[in-house]
Amino acid sequence: MKTFFKSLIGISLVLITSCGSDGTKSANEVGLQTYSTEKSELDGKWESPCDPFIFETSQNHQLEVNQGSFIEHLNYYDGRECQTLSSTIEFTGYFSLGNTVQSPANSKELNLKIATFSSVYHDDKAVKRANDDKLCGITDWKKGEKRLCSQTNLIIYQVYKLENDSLWMGQLSKERDGASADRRPNTLEKTPMTRSTK
Repeated sequence: MKTFFKSLIGISLVLITSCGSDGTKSANEVGLQTYSTEKSELDGKWESPCDPFIFETSQNHQLEVNQGSFIEHLNYYDGRECQTLSSTIEFTGYFSLGNTVQSPANSKELNLKIATFSSVYHDDKAVKRANDDKLCGITDWKKGEKRLCSQTNLIIYQVYKLENDSLWMGQLSKERDGASADRRPNTLEKTPMTRSTK
């Protein structure tokens, strides 16, 4: 299991180090002038199961979608079963839904604009690591304090499949990385997120 917007994990690593100097195109420049403010079939709160990550860590993801906007939290834990929360990455942004695609079957276009990227560190070890590594160019991280890392106009071209309260996102790859409309994923992730409230 990855994230609702799977490419955000890779994006977060870029934004942590670049801290706003992304040079990405604006929504208008790529033809996404407007984002819906109406309720969509994706509206609600979603969550992924706990997923073992690298070394002795784990992760899960919480997503809230509301009338064309989203907030997602990528939570990272010490331990393989999401025992102790270590850090959280937060993305906010907007999206628009497109047409049905031929592949993957029963899937639709999803165009994403990432607006902000923030981080918060929940224990002393994570805070020390963030300060030592100067994450986001910041050297005075404090435990439990959310800090804005970047504002961006990054566009991601995704696909999704929705069945009842289960949501599958496109499986990104080197060739299908969502960097342009013709590079949308053409397969789906194996494990869906589950909607808890609408």
